[in-house]
Amino acid sequence: MSARRLGICTGRYGQAMVLGALLLAGIPPRDAGAQDELRIAAVVNDEAISARDLDSRLRLVMVTSGIPDTRQERQRISLQVLRNLIDERLQLQEAKRLNIAVTEQDLTDAVHRIEGSNNMAADSFESMLADRGLDKNAVMTQLRASVAWTKVVRQQLTPSVQVGEDEVDEVIANIERSQNLPEYNIAEILLPVDEPRREDEVRQSAQQLAEQIRGGGNFSAVARQMSAAASAAIGGEVGWILEDQIEPVIMQALHDMKPGEVSNPIRTLNGFQIVQLRDQRTILAAQPDDAVVRLTQVLLPVEASSGPEAVEAKSKEVEAIAQQAKSCEDMDRLAEAAKSPAPSALGRFKIGELNPGLRAVVADLKPGKVSPAVRMPTGVAVLMVCERSAASSNAPSRDDVHEQLFRGKLSVIVRRYMRDLRRGAFLDVRG
Repeated sequence: MSARRLGICTGRYGQAMVLGALLLAGIPPRDAGAQDELRIAAVVNDEAISARDLDSRLRLVMVTSGIPDTRQERQRISLQVLRNLIDERLQLQEAKRLNIAVTEQDLTDAVHRIEGSNNMAADSFESMLADRGLDKNAVMTQLRASVAWTKVVRQQLTPSVQVGEDEVDEVIANIERSQNLPEYNIAEILLPVDEPRREDEVRQSAQQLAEQIRGGGNFSAVARQMSAAASAAIGGEVGWILEDQIEPVIMQALHDMKPGEVSNPIRTLNGFQIVQLRDQRTILAAQPDDAVVRLTQVLLPVEASSGPEAVEAKSKEVEAIAQQAKSCEDMDRLAEAAKSPAPSALGRFKIGELNPGLRAVVADLKPGKVSPAVRMPTGVAVLMVCERSAASSNAPSRDDVHEQLFRGKLSVIVRRYMRDLRRGAFLDVRG
């Protein structure tokens, strides 16, 4: 590829030009490793990215994503990987400009989070890298860039993102109107098109990535290494999203997909997106019969052959006993004192699992309150609800909606910020 020059050569770039000139002149390096150290893959403002940097990152991508480490596969993804290295260098430079530092403690904490989220033994990160043949410097450079960029976003961009309660209300109302309509759990990989002339190049890269993932690559790992979306840090996870919140062109692809499948690249306003359908469900309203209650009782025995008068008398007796109860512990104590022939603790039940008679008594009974006497097969009982778990809906909560709106807005601002950094930078990408 011919060099792209979008600025003026200054600082360490002059040294890079000297190194490049020595190589072009045919002066042999001391060894292959030294050659990779000297050969320049790209220059970002006044900093060089060496061929060895690119090779180490390609190795990291291959190992973590499950893409076969072959020469052909490396050629397919090298441009996108180099682009990510350039973005990381821009992010580190921006952090430096803003006097945002990444401390050793920051890196240690980040490593511990990786160990924890992957169920690794404490302090086993370095040995894992060695076992997989990964360059520790390459991994830590990526980790440092990630931490630095997170700090930049938190300091410079997050405060400007506002999600109004009216916006949340609107989405919640839409969810309520959308009951019994489909909802999709998706993940994404975004390869942006920052320049029109790169359209075909990015399309081809996206198509190759989609094929590699279908061939056994790990979608989440590829998203972390390759995606430009804000969701890259969490493996491309978007989460559950309603149909009318999804771009129509993406929705069209989802209609033809089954859970687990990966789409072909989809051209959107931001670039080419690869979407994985994780799951699909129908939004259901909370059903009262799905509420769960834990019940206790005081039961007094009544013969099955007893007449109405005897049942009425026993009912008044057990109600008088239970009126002393203010809690389920009181009910247990009173049942024991009355020598109740049945256990006081009845267990947990969904309202819908109870027989119609009990359901009518328990449905609106508040915890800690006693019921009227209820005829049971072996006697007459008074019930108390110890705990009640509200019926659940699979619709997102208000906090979930707020988080989704926040992430969507932040993603737009982050992409714009990165675009401006690229446009204002001197970039020299070498063939």
